[in-house]
Amino acid sequence: MSQQSDMIAEVAAAQIKHLKWRSHLAAAIAQGRSEFTPEKAGCDKSCDFGRWFHGAAIPPDLKAGKGWQAIDAAHAAFHATAAQVLGLALAGRADEARTMMGGAFAERADRVLKALSLWKLDLATGRAQP
Repeated sequence: MSQQSDMIAEVAAAQIKHLKWRSHLAAAIAQGRSEFTPEKAGCDKSCDFGRWFHGAAIPPDLKAGKGWQAIDAAHAAFHATAAQVLGLALAGRADEARTMMGGAFAERADRVLKALSLWKLDLATGRAQP
């Protein structure tokens, strides 16, 4: 497998894992508990994708590119909002958590998934540039 195809596979896996956050948060809202803490949910550099994305596997020239930087900002906002929703859910504020999940979280989830899709396409076509 080439470095390019490895990167595309990592991005595709990240899309699936970040889609799963919706069900993690919905379960936390319904049950008032979670395997995650808000602190862990809020750290964009500690999820599998975040460790890879900020690690040595991605060349510095790609990290300087607009696509990488768009994902970096969207990914951080996604995790920050997931932490807020989770904090509300764990505090028993389910209605507020649901409202945030349908509003700010949904918007940030869409943004990160779109940024990942665009970067995956750029990687596949060789357009991922600084």
